[in-house]
Amino acid sequence: NNSYQISSYIRPANAYSNLEDALGKDIFKKALQEYIARWRGKHPLPYDFFYTFESVAGENLSWFWKPWFFESGYPDLGIGEVKIEGKKCTVTVKKNGNCPIPIYMTLVSKTGTEKKQYESCRIWKDRNEVQFSFELDAPLKSIVLGADGVADAVSDNDFYEVKE
Repeated sequence: NNSYQISSYIRPANAYSNLEDALGKDIFKKALQEYIARWRGKHPLPYDFFYTFESVAGENLSWFWKPWFFESGYPDLGIGEVKIEGKKCTVTVKKNGNCPIPIYMTLVSKTGTEKKQYESCRIWKDRNEVQFSFELDAPLKSIVLGADGVADAVSDNDFYEVKE
């Protein structure tokens, strides 16, 4: 059924894409090549994949593996508190789901100019919310969270509009 397809095919692809982004293309490629070399012709378990990546990256990646491969949660970010003081804006982004995903945020001023903020999923390694401060050229009009190709289970919390 559909839920099996999403869990077994799309979820790992999203996870690996986010991991490549967090580690960088060079380290991800090196880790993948090392995994292939170590386990060619053998019968590896998922843990062998995880441990190879940790060995090559030189860090514990359990903050990433656990939610993406051992828990049944979902990726979801949302805009939390927004504080506006003239042209200054402070935005809290919350990780509502358990799977770490990158932050793509666009702030639009009333003149139409945009400020963009990007953080890899690594930002969620040891926290569930993060604050960003911006200085805009004009008062804030709206905030949009997310990007094409980034899984986010609940889109209702990805948009903020200043009410006049």
